[in-house]
Amino acid sequence: MSQNNNNTNQEEKNSEADNYCSTFEETGLTEDSLLKIQNYQFDQVPLAARITLKKILNNEDLLIIGDSTMGVTQTVLIGLIDQIDCNKKETQLIVILPTRAYVLMNSDFLDKYLDNNITVTSIMGGSRMQPQIEDLKKKPHIVLSTPGRLMQFLLDGNLSTEHVKGLALFDFQRMFDMGFSPQIDEINNYLPKNNSIQKIATTESFQSGTCDNILVPISSLKIIDLNENNVKQEKTFYYKLIENENKRQESLINLLEKIKNERIIIFTNTSKTNTNVYQELQGNSFSVTYINGSMTQRVRSTNITSFEQNRTNILIVTDVASRGIKFTSVSYLINYDLANSQRNLFHRATKINPLHTISFVTGDEKQLYLTMINDIKQTTTELPENFSNK
Repeated sequence: MSQNNNNTNQEEKNSEADNYCSTFEETGLTEDSLLKIQNYQFDQVPLAARITLKKILNNEDLLIIGDSTMGVTQTVLIGLIDQIDCNKKETQLIVILPTRAYVLMNSDFLDKYLDNNITVTSIMGGSRMQPQIEDLKKKPHIVLSTPGRLMQFLLDGNLSTEHVKGLALFDFQRMFDMGFSPQIDEINNYLPKNNSIQKIATTESFQSGTCDNILVPISSLKIIDLNENNVKQEKTFYYKLIENENKRQESLINLLEKIKNERIIIFTNTSKTNTNVYQELQGNSFSVTYINGSMTQRVRSTNITSFEQNRTNILIVTDVASRGIKFTSVSYLINYDLANSQRNLFHRATKINPLHTISFVTGDEKQLYLTMINDIKQTTTELPENFSNK
């Protein structure tokens, strides 16, 4: 390698180091944004914010690869919202998401993060169009939308993009896989052509060459893979060997009796199991609540608040229903059902960051569990029979 190449690589590393921030105050956010962050009470600066927030505030077009445990979507929203002129009553930021559930999840975050100076409207299928049209007439600062409904409102002239200066495309690979590429290409045609719009795409995984026509050519977006920057988090993993499926609930109750005063999150793989476990624990007088994808957003929010405010100390969740939710000060994570992939097994633990992770496994599941643990470069031991919280 030539000396010039060595110098170039060193300059790039120095530049990356200059952009790294360990606190929100180091990022260059406005005082107003820092106050919002303080009021929201982040437990720590998300990995995505530490690595990308300065770049977002520097108006760079980015493709950010990373999952929800890294705080990707929250970081992008914080950075783009920082640049909104709240005194200008015009739509300035459009956020496109693959599903209605994703829209509601991000809307919930913004409800908690924003003050009354910035307005948000969510538009999506499955809801009546007229109320959404009326909301758009008020020219909200931020519009959250699924691709199909957004395209329809643009075609009908119900949404002006004249003052838009930020466009975020969350989980774009999933949108491509769902067949939304034509709509997103068409949406891009409705945006101002003066190249002043900052464009940020996020994805958990990226297959180069599959989505090159979305927004702008992928080659023009600076790719930041957070997985390459993620420091390995050491976790304490235990497994509880159970005789058969019929013993799963009994084993759970016996374990909870030993740790019932701690903050505990229990993962199930399906909504049906989620509900059954909740009913069983409630019947045994545990302080418990639950969330799953079969509930309305209002019920999920109510139950999450109950856990957050310590009115209950046990929360039963599914992977889908728990996406994007901030969990704090959890002592135990219990995998009632073995995670259906090593990715989910690791994400559950990194999302919640418990003191202990305990997985229930049958004899038939044990080897699969051990393989998953090995693949995510962790170690595990069998839960001792005399295990207690002392």
